[in-house]
Amino acid sequence: MHLVPFAVFPKHFHSDFARRSSKTVYLRAFTMTVSSEKPRVVVTGFGPFRHYTDNPSSQLAEKLLEDAEAKELYELSCSTMTVAYDEVARCVGDIWNGPSKPDLVIHLGVHHKQRTVHIEQCSFGVGYQSCDVKGDVPADHKNPFYTSSETITSQLNCANLATAVFEAVGRPEFLVVKESFDPGRRVFIL
Repeated sequence: MHLVPFAVFPKHFHSDFARRSSKTVYLRAFTMTVSSEKPRVVVTGFGPFRHYTDNPSSQLAEKLLEDAEAKELYELSCSTMTVAYDEVARCVGDIWNGPSKPDLVIHLGVHHKQRTVHIEQCSFGVGYQSCDVKGDVPADHKNPFYTSSETITSQLNCANLATAVFEAVGRPEFLVVKESFDPGRRVFIL
């Protein structure tokens, strides 16, 4: 059982290095320009599905709220999303359009490959045929955020982010952290 960052939503990111200042938050491989307030970061995990009765992605999201350093640097909130297409679409819309106005949203999910963290560089617009926990698939098998058949690619440099995450956790020999261009066609977020 291991965790995979499912997708990352930057709002004002630049993929270059910068020193920390009152207006810039240093995120190892990325900088984010924000107001003088703490950057608002929302982390989501998923609820139960298949054999995961207690999904580790939501456990990790909740643990971040207990991290003293993270709380000092960021205004953190987290939520657990049901593994259902309609509820994910509603939740993502609520996050971006709600009162919190996050600067960054990070979605976590589980992956079948142990000791590997995939940082998803893209998402697909169509081809979602796997049923969610309600037994549903999206209308016309399309991601409701994007209806193109093309791959939707993040502006974030996920290769740099993967390197930064690997270094931040001490470069353990048993762990692989890498960008991924194959997010699959399960519950969509990007």
